[in-house]
Amino acid sequence: MYRFLTYLPDNYKADLQKYPLILFLHGAPQRGSNIEVLKDEALPKELENGLNIPFIVVAPHCPIGESWDPQKLYDFYNEMLKLYRIDKNRVYITGFSMGGFGLLKFVRDYPGLFAAAAPVCSGGSKYFAETIASVPMWFFHGQEDKVIDIENTRELVEELKKFGADIDFTIYPDLAHDVWTPTYKKPELYDWFLKYSH
Repeated sequence: MYRFLTYLPDNYKADLQKYPLILFLHGAPQRGSNIEVLKDEALPKELENGLNIPFIVVAPHCPIGESWDPQKLYDFYNEMLKLYRIDKNRVYITGFSMGGFGLLKFVRDYPGLFAAAAPVCSGGSKYFAETIASVPMWFFHGQEDKVIDIENTRELVEELKKFGADIDFTIYPDLAHDVWTPTYKKPELYDWFLKYSH
């Protein structure tokens, strides 16, 4: 199983209620054996710096030489259900770069699992569209991205719209690949997740 970081809501130990889950998938440079590097970027960094949101957040760590595997992620998710009081009707997923693409593959294989998803500078194939169209998504991408071309996301978004998907798409006109830094600072992202449940 993946090693992982966990962040719990302030009241988690004081009550017995179930909480929504955000599963966070990091990008390729964070792979390896030092899990502490996850705290240097994106959502784990914001949580380390004091972001207070009413979610259980779990960030698995992908080993070097691997990419995100939907079956392994599904097994990981089921282990998290044993460890934490998770509201299975409010399970969300987000990730950036390799994590965004891994998110899309995971949702493609297990679309019924997630109430909503937020892929960040993710690319993804337009051929995923039909199988993931039932999951509300908020895409984020930089217009100047030279690592993953924004056209990949545009094509997927347009294809999803053909299937009537619930889609938001934020383009950062002056940014390149690193759009995760501003994205995970947005309070409206976490409010948006909470609009959705099964």
